[in-house]
Amino acid sequence: MKQPRKFYIYSRSSLYFLIFLVVSMFIAIIHLLIEDNFFENLKVLLATLSLLVTVGWIAFSSMGRIEIRKSEIVVDRNFKHYRLDPLTIVVRLGEKDSSRGITNYPIYVEGKIIGNGTSDRLVTLKFLGTKRKNKELLKYYQEHFQALVEANKALEQESTEVDFEQIVLASKERQQFPLRDLVEFGADQGDLEKTVFYHPKENKLYVGKSVPFPIIFTPSTVLFYGIYLLTDRVSFHGFIPLVLSFGLMLVIAIWQLQHRRQKYTVNVIPYEMPEHYFKVQKSNGLKTYLLILVFGLITLGLSILYLTFGSFLLLFISFLMWYLFVVLTLCGQFKKTHYLKILEKK
Repeated sequence: MKQPRKFYIYSRSSLYFLIFLVVSMFIAIIHLLIEDNFFENLKVLLATLSLLVTVGWIAFSSMGRIEIRKSEIVVDRNFKHYRLDPLTIVVRLGEKDSSRGITNYPIYVEGKIIGNGTSDRLVTLKFLGTKRKNKELLKYYQEHFQALVEANKALEQESTEVDFEQIVLASKERQQFPLRDLVEFGADQGDLEKTVFYHPKENKLYVGKSVPFPIIFTPSTVLFYGIYLLTDRVSFHGFIPLVLSFGLMLVIAIWQLQHRRQKYTVNVIPYEMPEHYFKVQKSNGLKTYLLILVFGLITLGLSILYLTFGSFLLLFISFLMWYLFVVLTLCGQFKKTHYLKILEKK
């Protein structure tokens, strides 16, 4: 395929309506400039502009351009630019919808995004096109991509049927480390079955099967709510039992995490870092820090509201937020950020 193939997907009704709104706005601007009744014309202009921004945006969001290149498929929609993997593309027609004399022919384009920090994220983009354009795009997809996509899916299913732990155990490069000697860097590109581990002494990355997390927050929350009630009735009231419950939850969470690290031994193989790995990890780290801050502030706010007004729901949710705060804080994001800097320098 020498030249990129382009498809412009739009519905005539949406296009005509969008043109009507744009022309109406220009007419309102001209009236505002040349006529004497300034405030009345300004109201008309603002009303037209609001329609263009709201209803017009909805009409515009149903349109788009699809450009098929050699190594990627580029989709422009809503001023957003998507680069999709051709081997994951799926094009399908939706059900025809007719209302108030207007017939819409929806078509869906699905695929995994190619790009910095967004690779393997699946998106589904909906367009409203003409019957002829939709059939033209669907026919082109069926002739040039459908067989390749189905073959790629079959290959991926075969590879995922084999347990990752078995692949690691069968590898000649397999190594075994106690979990306490490793730092968990998180899931491997979104795959929760795999975890990337960092060995500080060797300054290397490994990948292995994810180690289960010991704490389940709902039972823990119920437990600490019971501790709070018991403490409140037996000895103290108000602020002290709340702080005591939070403190006990922190102590038990620390013990559970340490017990987990002492208990498990993991089988790992060397990890090949994907492109933009450090950039993605830094972005994920900032999001984690932001979540820690948010959960901490929410816990503080709910606790103050509970002490002021009193409510089972407020107390229960504050325990949930505190639990999430504790877990994220103890999971080593600060240590991970430190070692990422060391690894990046190398």
